[in-house]
Amino acid sequence: VRRTSATSPASRAAHPRWSFLQEMAASGPVALAPAFRLTHTAVSSFKGSADNDPSYIMGLASPAAAAAAVAVAGSERELKLYDRATLQCTRTVAAPAHADRVNEVSFAPPRSAAAGLLFSASSDGAVRAWDCGGGGGGGAAPSLELRGGREEVWSVSVSDGPLVAAGTQAALLLWDVRRADTPAARLEVHTEAVSAVRFQPGSASALVSGSVDGLICSIDCRQTNDDDAVTGVINEGRPVSSLGFFGPEPASHLHVLSSLETLSV
Repeated sequence: VRRTSATSPASRAAHPRWSFLQEMAASGPVALAPAFRLTHTAVSSFKGSADNDPSYIMGLASPAAAAAAVAVAGSERELKLYDRATLQCTRTVAAPAHADRVNEVSFAPPRSAAAGLLFSASSDGAVRAWDCGGGGGGGAAPSLELRGGREEVWSVSVSDGPLVAAGTQAALLLWDVRRADTPAARLEVHTEAVSAVRFQPGSASALVSGSVDGLICSIDCRQTNDDDAVTGVINEGRPVSSLGFFGPEPASHLHVLSSLETLSV
């Protein structure tokens, strides 16, 4: 594990908003949580729809740290809910959920305008939201569908407000779920595919994005202009595979996994 250093373009050096990413890079050593032990494994418990044809796990998400359920996206494009304690399937949300591979799933936080919905990002170019309450046999229609073109969608994240962010092959897209017909903003802040997006827990507008170009950008989603929206940049130096926040509220630290399987904090 190594600590990244923050670098900002000279044109942003005097920016009035001091990025939480820059504060993270300037802070002292990060106190990591104690080591955990594996209590269950799901190697054999996630099966595909065809006999003797297992479905590979493409993504998973939990609505909260103490939640009893976990959502799983399978390689056969299905979305299922599993009991966290027994690892048994409790409900098929949708099968298939998309016309192409499901790349990521994410629950909306409790204070979001989309609270209670499970969002899925797909290579078919759509972000869909699903109501996970009640019963269902896999044929349910999505509660919401967000599109900004035909670009593959690699990542999705929901804010503690009305915004939904998606990382696509060419740009970062933002929607307001109250007016979801078209994207509220399209930010071209990376030079390659946007592979990961995450809203800071508790925030309605603070977002980080990671890309195959090796950069992590701090985004103020209240701005719709590329230059104004970017409040800080970290050069990871490797293609970003995934990222997320950790630590006590407001979770001001980041963990970043690269495509070379290196972990940075």
